[in-house]
Amino acid sequence: MEIDDAWELAISAAHLAHAASRELPVPKTFKQAMAGTEKAQWEEACQQEITAHMENGTWQLVELPHGHTPVRSRWVFHIKHTADGSIERYKARLVVQGFSQ
Repeated sequence: MEIDDAWELAISAAHLAHAASRELPVPKTFKQAMAGTEKAQWEEACQQEITAHMENGTWQLVELPHGHTPVRSRWVFHIKHTADGSIERYKARLVVQGFSQ
């Protein structure tokens, strides 16, 4: 395969992935994810993220001391695609809004 052919193939795959991502809207909030038609996939992705945090010892649930405000967090969702544009997996990340400290 020549470089030009490989480049065209890569561009085509990127266009397919982009087109596929437009077909399935990625939720902006947890509420949107749980209200959509892909609810089961997003629930599984969220559970995988929580499980990974617990297994890695990233954090642990504790009682909030009186008078303290928790650091806020939110979910970020993404649909991962393969080179041919098909869905590889649903990905959810729990991110901390560190600027609120």
